[in-house]
Amino acid sequence: VVLSDTWKLYVVDCYTLDTVRPSKPGIPGVETGFPYISIMSVAHPVKEYGKNGHLTILQSLNILPDMRHKFTLVRTKSADVREKIAEWEVKKMPYLHSFSTTERYAIIFGCPFYIDIEKMLRYSLPKYSISFHKDEPTITYVIDLKTGKVVTMETENIFSMHHVNAYELDDTTLVMDVVSYPDASLTSFFEMDILMNKTRRDNVPFKPYLRRYKIDLKASKMTPVSFDKNPKFPFVNMLEVPTINEKYRSKHYCFVYGVVFKSDNKIWGNFSFVKKDVCNASGDLSWSIPGHYPMEGWFVPNPEGLSEDDGILMVPVLDGNLGKSYILLLDPKTMKPITKAIVPFQVPFHFHGRFIENVF
Repeated sequence: VVLSDTWKLYVVDCYTLDTVRPSKPGIPGVETGFPYISIMSVAHPVKEYGKNGHLTILQSLNILPDMRHKFTLVRTKSADVREKIAEWEVKKMPYLHSFSTTERYAIIFGCPFYIDIEKMLRYSLPKYSISFHKDEPTITYVIDLKTGKVVTMETENIFSMHHVNAYELDDTTLVMDVVSYPDASLTSFFEMDILMNKTRRDNVPFKPYLRRYKIDLKASKMTPVSFDKNPKFPFVNMLEVPTINEKYRSKHYCFVYGVVFKSDNKIWGNFSFVKKDVCNASGDLSWSIPGHYPMEGWFVPNPEGLSEDDGILMVPVLDGNLGKSYILLLDPKTMKPITKAIVPFQVPFHFHGRFIENVF
């Protein structure tokens, strides 16, 4: 399937990439009609630990004044089959793009980037319907996947779109890593009049920062933690569009890979594809070539590999000097190129490609 931040998705033939049909699955036992508009979801469902299915979220906005909105945590069993895990009401509905899971919990990081239902009905455009509240905390919901119990806690005012990973330290302590921003100005950065103007592009604050949160379930408390920097690669902590070895999803892990879009902290376009060692910053590494623009990669693990970084990184790259695109294969251990394959067309700036095994 292909999907975005909406509940509706499309089933696609992975051999031909033809669209087969749309799907807007119902959820047994969940009311999605009036007074709710149940159209929002996340673009990144997360594989459920130890199972074949994924977890996702349905956001139901109440159109009646001063009435509460509703979250539903959902288990995905196929393109069309859904199962409710938990449902709870919220006073304000945050925009979400991704979330995290551990072996026993789902973690929803509700940054104060809130949807205004009245403005959404009036304008029908996200640009005018969602706003960041700089004086309000981030509200986090931790959901027990077995019982459906929801624990709510607050942390610092921050914005995030992409979660990296989460895992359990012990029965009452969780760790969650996200790509964070001081505010939501990122969401307007990708407008064409900014992207096509070098001065505006370089001057817009673009400050992603890898951040860890330690979650104490007993005390209902979250503590932010910063990662160490490697002096040789001080920009690595500014990575975006993160990817990991999916065999380590919801487990203790050390390595995350991603793109730094402003490696010199001056020019947006100085791209690097990086490896961050969250266990020891001395393991941070980077790959870059001037005028080459890597995008989100995908880690393909060695089926017989014994270490977390044993595999291949597949990275789409645009060679801006030749105007050609290629797939770069990197060795995750060293971040050195193994080989590359020129593709017979240009792949423009994009996010969220995926590697699908055994298609051909």
